[in-house]
Amino acid sequence: MDKALKKFIERQLYRFNLFPTLLLVLEELPTWEARAEAFNAVGIKTLSGRSWTKGNLHALYKSYYSENGGRYSHREHAEQLKQLETLVA
Repeated sequence: MDKALKKFIERQLYRFNLFPTLLLVLEELPTWEARAEAFNAVGIKTLSGRSWTKGNLHALYKSYYSENGGRYSHREHAEQLKQLETLVA
């Protein structure tokens, strides 16, 4: 598999798996700083292995909605990943 494609798939899987946790923390904690601290406290790292900051966590959250006209569907993301896995298998 092409190295760039492998990295793309890895990134998409990371984002897909992280989204439910991000939504839960978003509902439970009032600030991006508190949310980043919570991620760091339980050992959830960024894709590159760094600790979370309020800025990079908020940027990640906004990135889910930066495509498709400001709409994100976790179900559609799962379908896209499944199609991608079929193509590269």
